Amino acid sequence: MNTQMTIEYLVSLLAILAVAIGGFALYRATRPTSQTEIDSLKHENEALFQENVMLKQNL
Repeated sequence: MNTQMTIEYLVSLLAILAVAIGGFALYRATRPTSQTEIDSLKHENEALFQENVMLKQNL
């Protein structure tokens, strides 16, 4: 393996690692963090579901 191929290989690994770290950071930044927030989202989801059912009945 020559130097050029080694450098290309390492740059490719670095790019893959950067994408993986970025994806994990995005996941951590957007997920609910507390039980209160999770409960709030569940309540909001249930309200939207009920609204959806009512709208479908009106069709």
